[in-house]
Amino acid sequence: MNTPLSTDPLTNEELDELQAVLEQFQSDDSVRDISELDGFFTALISGPEILPFSVWYNALWGNPKALPKWKDEKAFDRFVNLLVQHMGNLELVITEHADQYEPIFNELLLDEAGEDSEPNLQDWCYGYRRVSDSWPELPADQNEMLDLIKLQSLGEEAYEEGEQPKIDVLTAMDMVTHAAVQLHQYWAEQRPAGTPVRAENKVGRNDPCTCGSGKKFKQCCGR
Repeated sequence: MNTPLSTDPLTNEELDELQAVLEQFQSDDSVRDISELDGFFTALISGPEILPFSVWYNALWGNPKALPKWKDEKAFDRFVNLLVQHMGNLELVITEHADQYEPIFNELLLDEAGEDSEPNLQDWCYGYRRVSDSWPELPADQNEMLDLIKLQSLGEEAYEEGEQPKIDVLTAMDMVTHAAVQLHQYWAEQRPAGTPVRAENKVGRNDPCTCGSGKKFKQCCGR
């Protein structure tokens, strides 16, 4: 049975819970933190088509062979329910309250001198690219916005050759936020009327496992 998406924002405690699971099962190819996850889901709900659970869940971990082995069904359900709740809230805000949309960029950190360092946009933008890199070619205006997100996903490396003028971080935050909203709006206008933007919720215990083994989920990665 699919669990309906909630539109309530996750609490800080629930975000910490998601972060702990991402860290527990992380690999070189997986989404590693909440900021990256937020970018990943923002692109997921903003793209040209609805992606089934099996596609985006595998992409979250980077490799079907790297899917977590859950200790029980309750742990799996809890994690996925938090994921789809966050995705549902993102969809609501960016669709109906775009002026209130705020990406989860990594928080300010303290440098060695105890002073605030600049927020890090790289993880969020990299998470967004995990999905957007497979999108069809965009018109020039939208492609320019996507290029900005791609640039910020490179971090300081983007400016090492001096070919790109460096953007101060607060301006970059505003520009990336605006780009995410505009790209969402663009793809929403391309979809047939009435097409939902939510990705499919989750796999059932008796559905084929997302890893492609051919076994039921409960007999494979859901164990």
